[in-house]
Amino acid sequence: MVECDVRATGDARLILMHDRVVSGRPVELTELDALTAGLGYRPDLLEEVVSALPPNLSLDVEIKEPGYEAAALEILTGLEPERLLITSFEMEVLRELRRISASVRLGLIVPAREPLSLALRRAADCRAEHLVLHHRRVKSRALAAATAAGLMVFAWTVNSRHQLRRFLQEPRLSGVVTDAVELAVSLRRELAEASRHN
Repeated sequence: MVECDVRATGDARLILMHDRVVSGRPVELTELDALTAGLGYRPDLLEEVVSALPPNLSLDVEIKEPGYEAAALEILTGLEPERLLITSFEMEVLRELRRISASVRLGLIVPAREPLSLALRRAADCRAEHLVLHHRRVKSRALAAATAAGLMVFAWTVNSRHQLRRFLQEPRLSGVVTDAVELAVSLRRELAEASRHN
């Protein structure tokens, strides 16, 4: 699965962009051409990612703020439902997505210090199926509580070899978000190989 952050530009283009401010200007107030000039390259558009996605990969789209849920969903409708997960920190985003679509898979990203009980209530409120927990919050109690609530759990952002190895072997985790893609893939291969020989 490929994870990407999506924001809307001032001219309503949906781009892959983590940062809210580029060259001192908010992305949502900056047109794509001006943003391109400030960055020195043109950010990828969400529709380009969808059309280039190989059939063996799924997409995890984090929507960074409210206001363009319907536009994002329209671009993403070409993907089979099982190949798409939309996540956000913002309940307003997830509620709107659920209002538009009963079938899209949704994940609530939980801030690092948010109490687990509140996170579980918020996930139920916006009818999310996934809870995306900060890696420091992925403890046995949290996994047990999320599982009991019928939620699948992802951990973010896990980049160390030790943590990746541990989380890749945790059966109650549905996914691990990482920047260390090559390391994660090689560890997953290594663990699969080891389990075949046991």
